[in-house]
Amino acid sequence: MAGLGQTRPRRPPPWLAYARPVLLSKRTHFGPVGSCHRLMGRWLMCHDWQATCARGGAAMSIRDAFIASLLGIVGYTSAAACANSCANVDVMGSFDQSGLRESEFGIYAAGTFRIAGEGDEGKQPLFNLATINCEKQLDDVGKASLECKVMKAVVWATSDKPDTDKPNCSLDLDSSAYSMKELQKGVLTGIETSTGCSNTILTIDRNTQRVYMSFTRTKYADNFDKIRPGTCGMLPRTQVLMNCTGWPRIRKQGRTPPRYCDFSSSSDK
Repeated sequence: MAGLGQTRPRRPPPWLAYARPVLLSKRTHFGPVGSCHRLMGRWLMCHDWQATCARGGAAMSIRDAFIASLLGIVGYTSAAACANSCANVDVMGSFDQSGLRESEFGIYAAGTFRIAGEGDEGKQPLFNLATINCEKQLDDVGKASLECKVMKAVVWATSDKPDTDKPNCSLDLDSSAYSMKELQKGVLTGIETSTGCSNTILTIDRNTQRVYMSFTRTKYADNFDKIRPGTCGMLPRTQVLMNCTGWPRIRKQGRTPPRYCDFSSSSDK
């Protein structure tokens, strides 16, 4: 290569060299972020941004979505009357699966967290693709436990239609870990605590082969509401892991909404 007047391309720096925003739900203190309220946490929205569609104002910008991602808002969707710049995003067909895969090493599942039975796309969580990897752990005395790691890719939509000339659909990555306990036979539960408005509960039901994500108010939520009424608002609704690839729609001969999810898998006809 040197003889041709070329030099060896430099290797990119390791991934640890890149700074990544810290979600406020992971922080130990609060401070001003962007132009939103000072007291923010996971599932807490900047009210001006939330009301953009409702008042028919200008479309939310990518910058607004980036600010929101810094705030850890992983479940917000725009009003139903708005367009969705991520409406043409779907899940690769290789994830045509449902239920749990269990082995002697742990449990694995993949899919999209959705609100089952909710036909209004505007009330669904931000479209996502998640993997759940649960591995058995042994402590110093040989006692076994199960730790589940959730890795979720989430797309952030604006109130515009998809635009290739001016990209307006952002992608984010969220990770969390849960130490699971069997509260009843076949049902495993773990919690991720937050200093924001809500804690996240991961439930794996081995009896029904379902994975759920639900939410509870934190001990900080009441204080936030006292400082600014309505800051935390209502809790997000319970979500369940579903198959949102194109295959469920094909199995229904296309007689479904454009974005259709169910609990079928490649083993179903």
